[in-house]
Amino acid sequence: MGEWRPVEGSSYAALVITNGDVIDLSARNRFGLKVWAPKPAICCSKSRAARGRKEIAVPMTETNKWVECSVDFSDQIGKGIPDW
Repeated sequence: MGEWRPVEGSSYAALVITNGDVIDLSARNRFGLKVWAPKPAICCSKSRAARGRKEIAVPMTETNKWVECSVDFSDQIGKGIPDW
């Protein structure tokens, strides 16, 4: 469990995961996390690859409870994504 708070003056909080190796999206291309928010928000997942980037925004409309946010990066298979 973790908590991320926005930096003063910003409108978002961020968790950045840097993987030492390329993620094999042919074996694992769906990711999920549970989010708790006091107000409606957007759960945004981004990938950075040598040959492209992808951002998936999932509206989080339920508040004051844990909600699962799932994203699918299967269309990024073969693009060598080291971070997401």
